[in-house]
Amino acid sequence: MHKAFVNDTEYEFAWPADTVLLEAMEAAGIPANYSCRQGECGSCQVYIEGGASHMRPHDYEPGEGVTLACQTLRDDEGPFEVESVF
Repeated sequence: MHKAFVNDTEYEFAWPADTVLLEAMEAAGIPANYSCRQGECGSCQVYIEGGASHMRPHDYEPGEGVTLACQTLRDDEGPFEVESVF
């Protein structure tokens, strides 16, 4: 299981390898910021630690150490810890 921290609340969630992070968080009932789901707006930015992951091609360039939940896929088992930027 992986952990997400949103508004000072800790959640646990499963993250299937073929699912983007945002969809895995939503499936677990974790409140997540998002808007476009296309990697263009940056509203789904999160900090992620614990394992290897990558982003699908996208237009928005997040800051260093930040990833877009709507475009991020995991590359290994983790476990991952995710924290909302906003």
